[in-house]
Amino acid sequence: MPSPPPLQVFNAVSGSPVGVFMIDGREGVTPLDRHFARWARRVPGDRMWLVLVNKAEVIMAADDDESMHALHADTMELGLNADETVLVSAQNGDGLSQLTTSVIPFIDSHAEERERARIAIEGFGGGGGAEGGV
Repeated sequence: MPSPPPLQVFNAVSGSPVGVFMIDGREGVTPLDRHFARWARRVPGDRMWLVLVNKAEVIMAADDDESMHALHADTMELGLNADETVLVSAQNGDGLSQLTTSVIPFIDSHAEERERARIAIEGFGGGGGAEGGV
């Protein structure tokens, strides 16, 4: 089994009002995703989670209820009680405005509590994303 994420990632997640957990839309939820989701659920603190599905070109093009229902069932496996699932294609830039629209209100609502609101972005494995906090 993989080792836990570095301390820097733990600190970023524990200090963030919003966590973004990235999965690979082509792969779906993998055993490695489940492993890191278990780790993320144990990080102290109260935060809102978004599941970011990268490489979601096919799902976005299908635009059908069946694909979305299957995706929702997959992301529920993570146990993060995600408030939202956002589909993106980082390579094409699709869906990035939706990500911003989803995250900004939570940053704004916590900005008074902190000098600098932080977002933790978890992207381990094939999600193709950041592996750390921003």
